[in-house]
Amino acid sequence: MKRIDFKNTNFQKYIFIFLIFSSSLWFILMGLSIHFYPGGRIGDSTTEGFSFFYNPISDLGRFDAWNGEPNTVSRVLSIIAINIVSISLAFYFLVIWKYFQEKKAIKWLSLLGSLSGVVCSICYFLLSYAAADTIYPMHKKLLTIFPIFFFISVILYIVVFFMKKDFPKISAYSLVAMMLVAVALTITVVIGFIQGGELDRVGRRAGNTLFNIFQTLVFGLQGIGAYIYIQRQNKRS
Repeated sequence: MKRIDFKNTNFQKYIFIFLIFSSSLWFILMGLSIHFYPGGRIGDSTTEGFSFFYNPISDLGRFDAWNGEPNTVSRVLSIIAINIVSISLAFYFLVIWKYFQEKKAIKWLSLLGSLSGVVCSICYFLLSYAAADTIYPMHKKLLTIFPIFFFISVILYIVVFFMKKDFPKISAYSLVAMMLVAVALTITVVIGFIQGGELDRVGRRAGNTLFNIFQTLVFGLQGIGAYIYIQRQNKRS
């Protein structure tokens, strides 16, 4: 069996293309998953289909929808969507840190950022199988672990991208935008928690779906930024 060469430029390029492709495919598969989702919920009652305001995106991975119907098609589609993104993201983190070797500080920051990124990729992968209606304790643990390593990775790579002047700014600015969105949604959730009632439910569930959408878009932009960088490097050499 041929060994994977992470130092091969063409292999690295394919990884970045794969991340762009998988992020795009995520939107298609999740869109189909939403389409086939049998029944959502509004407060204590159920309704047909998926509600952006009342269903967290994790509802798509349930074995049974909230109205009691089997959720097989929607679950399979959401698993495929998350798996392909998490795998491509793990490969991205295994490769990207190798571009930041000039200085000791940036080298270690990128390495720690990638290690955190690989951990959150694994959590994201496992999360797709930990259905909230059957394996809730595991689902809850993964939802706790994932954001910790995710934001460590994001913060470290924001610093790294700005330190490396010749790296495409789309990578840094998109991560900064994602952090701002995360802060805004967190504030909304806190206000909703204090106010209670409808605002609390909508804030948490719509916020969850919205952030997943924005997060996946940023993953694709990371692939684009890295691809642009490697193309520039190839032209110079």
